[in-house]
Amino acid sequence: MNRIFFIMLLNFLLIETAALSQTTGEKSNLESKDSTESIYEMNDKEEEQEGESKFIIYSDSGKAQLNIYGEVRVNGALDLNGLQASETFDIYNILVDSPDSYDKRFFLGVFESRIGLKANLNTPAGEMEAKIEGDFNGSNNTFRIRKAYAKIWNILAGKTSSLFGDPDAMSIKVDRDGPNFALSERTIQINYQNKIKKSNIDWGVALENPEADITNPLSSEIDPYYQSIPEFVSYIRKNYDNGGHLRLAGILRNITVRNPDQSLQIIQGFGGLFSGHLRLAKKYSMYFQLFAGQSIANYVQSFSGNGQDVVYDTISNFYEPINLFGGFVTLTHYWSEKLSTDITYGLSQIENVPSEPANIFKIGYYASGNFFVKATKSSEAGIEYSFGKKVSPSAGYGTANRISFILYYYF
Repeated sequence: MNRIFFIMLLNFLLIETAALSQTTGEKSNLESKDSTESIYEMNDKEEEQEGESKFIIYSDSGKAQLNIYGEVRVNGALDLNGLQASETFDIYNILVDSPDSYDKRFFLGVFESRIGLKANLNTPAGEMEAKIEGDFNGSNNTFRIRKAYAKIWNILAGKTSSLFGDPDAMSIKVDRDGPNFALSERTIQINYQNKIKKSNIDWGVALENPEADITNPLSSEIDPYYQSIPEFVSYIRKNYDNGGHLRLAGILRNITVRNPDQSLQIIQGFGGLFSGHLRLAKKYSMYFQLFAGQSIANYVQSFSGNGQDVVYDTISNFYEPINLFGGFVTLTHYWSEKLSTDITYGLSQIENVPSEPANIFKIGYYASGNFFVKATKSSEAGIEYSFGKKVSPSAGYGTANRISFILYYYF
């Protein structure tokens, strides 16, 4: 209870400090917006490339414009061991003490390719923006919506990157999910973001759609149930003149579960994230994310979708909230305007309950190095080596090694 109160107090102080000093600046016109990043998209590695190849259509009145953009992505990998069944380098899925873990696999794919539309419109109420973007990473490589939102003033509604994350604290990677143990979940949300007057500080709050990862008792034993309380997220961010930043974010969750006697129960979740991008010298940058909390696995790349927010312990016959912590650090060296290298190290530990399988994830280690070249203004290529180690409570450990590459073409 004391931890929950502390997280609530931290979020309250962050929001109130920003609100006392906030200001609303003049609304920019469409021409200036195209060359200036909005607070929602500052250096977001997942946003469309702002290159010369973008297609822009203007309305006859000059009050609206439509941007058409996309990326052709050709990616592939040679799995040396450990992750033959996974397209992404996900340490959670490494095989432990498996005789087949050293079978090799090579694959190619184009399903990360993206297409998107972004519209801007000047209205009497202010400037409006809407975006829809998708790729082909849905079920069986079908088209899926990555982002779909509209915003006016400082209010956004729709699907975009969760405020309990920091895409700007992730360098470019070959693997689709980026560094293991990164927080980069996309959620359906309503958020408000603004700047503190006469400062380089941003802040924001959001209500996000509750999507919990729960390991239930046998489904035949319980009736269906639903999440009924939205997630509450807030953050504050300090921007530096050299392009770097530091960010602190917090989240409060109320996860609904159904017990075998059919009664409903609310389990609290909470967490914090400290992240940033620091320019260490002219040719060096550091990116990092550090997180800790209870029942926040759904927001962590390696754990999302694996039922690790709340786990039903069949020995104690109780639902157990899962504690976890982790993060990563990346050092980037810019050899020139066209060449760069990243070295990344990350680790994470997650709490286990007694009834979980012996080969479940307990501790994970991740390391990678890559080399990227920007061939033209609208194309680049990268090659990456990744290593992962998964330690289980009692079944030993497994490792994975992968060499992967990717080719981008932006339009």
